[in-house]
Amino acid sequence: MQTLIIGIGLEERDINSDIKYNSIIHKYENKFLKIIKTIHPNRLENGVASKSSHCSYCAEILVKYYENNLKFFYNHAMITVCDCDSIWCQDYFLYLYYLSMKIDSKYFNHIV
Repeated sequence: MQTLIIGIGLEERDINSDIKYNSIIHKYENKFLKIIKTIHPNRLENGVASKSSHCSYCAEILVKYYENNLKFFYNHAMITVCDCDSIWCQDYFLYLYYLSMKIDSKYFNHIV
């Protein structure tokens, strides 16, 4: 699953966000192509503190990363979003990898 680019969406107001991130990195850093940490700022104009706004902020950062680094592969992207505290289905990432192989795309990039 070294083709997966993972975004970890954390929030600035959570004093334990670094502990959560370091725990995830320690366990999974060698499993994915890249893990990108995003911190949803406390005081965004018109911002609301909610799981959906944290996910949305993380997705925006990942799309910018994709545009800046992988813009020639727009046709080969799959983006899924979920909050850092969510519990993923056991084979979720394996299934994403399977989908990319099923499409048979050599340059398929995932942003999760």
